[in-house]
This record gives sequence, structure tokens and C-alpha cells, in this order.
Amino acid sequence: MKFVFVEDDSEKPILALVYAGNGRIIASAYSFFDLDSVYERVWKGVDLARRRGVLLTYTSNDELTGEAEGILRKVRRSLSNEMLRISLVDRLHMDHLTEFERRVYLATLDVPLGEVVSYGELARRIGTSPRAVGQALARNPFSPVIPCHRVVRKDGSLGGFAGTLDSRDKEKMIEFEKEVAREIENQLSMKWAGRDSNP
Repeated sequence: MKFVFVEDDSEKPILALVYAGNGRIIASAYSFFDLDSVYERVWKGVDLARRRGVLLTYTSNDELTGEAEGILRKVRRSLSNEMLRISLVDRLHMDHLTEFERRVYLATLDVPLGEVVSYGELARRIGTSPRAVGQALARNPFSPVIPCHRVVRKDGSLGGFAGTLDSRDKEKMIEFEKEVAREIENQLSMKWAGRDSNP
């Protein structure tokens, strides 16, 4: 399968993804701090796919690159639009993932924007152990589309995340999403307040 690599470091967080000729995202990653970390994380996702039998070959196809850049723009917009984030799940190449990994990743989408749950709570929701959830999330090749940063330790500390992801990125993304959730809530409050004042 042919693939292209695209990145966007024009604003924070820095985003990158590997996009395949079948119209699916093979891997994506982000960082608020470090482009090298984004590269490392996205290529770990590619390596996971290759180790599990996905045959990938790099191409410099302009049409595929343009399509990938459009998807990357959607990923950026999805950081503040949960419906768009959910629509991107259909673009994730999950064929090489285990059924369990897919269950864990999809369960993170049930955690509302601006909120977090513990590994134990997520495990309870899908009927497994916190350790198994943590191990699956450590292999997540689709951050931030699959929002594993929303899963924390029982005591509220950040815990591990996507293998080598710096805890600063996890903390920054949680803060970022809380701010987005507050902005959405404020906009809705103002909209409803405006309706109440107009007879």
C-alpha cells in the first residue's frame, strides 16, 4: 500500500500523519513542544502496522499528498469539534489492530471533550483490567483522533501515554480541551441568553 507523510507545524499543537492510498490514516501524532517527538510517535504507528503485516511503501504522489493535507486540516479542526473527530474514525486504518485495541480506542471517544476518566473506569466500562487498557493506549497510533490523553490514573495524575509521549503534551492537551469546552459552553450560554431576552 502506498503512503504519504504530511505535517503541520504552523500552529500548536504540531500535527503529523501518515496517509495511505486506500484513503485511511495509518498513524497520526501531535506535540505542543517538539517536532521530533511528533516524527517519533507517528513512525511508531507505521512500525506497528508493518510489524502486523501491513505492506507500506512511501510515495511522493502529489494527488495523495493533497488528499492527506485535507485530512490533516480536518484533524486540526477536530480538536475543537467532537462530531468531526468521530467522523474521522472511519478514516483510521484499524485492520491490523486487535479487536480489544479497537474496543479500548473507541471507548475513549465516549469521554467528553474537556473531561478525563481513570484507566480503571474505562476498564470497567468495557469489562477488562486497567493494566490491559493502559497497555492498549500505550500502542495508540492515532492520537489525537483517538483521545487517549483523556485517560489518567485513579489519583488524577497523568500516567503513561502513547509509549514515549511526554507527559507535558498530555497535560497541555487536557488543558487545551478544557478551554475549548469552556468556550463552547460560553457560546451556548450566550446564545440561550439571547433567546430568553427576545420575546
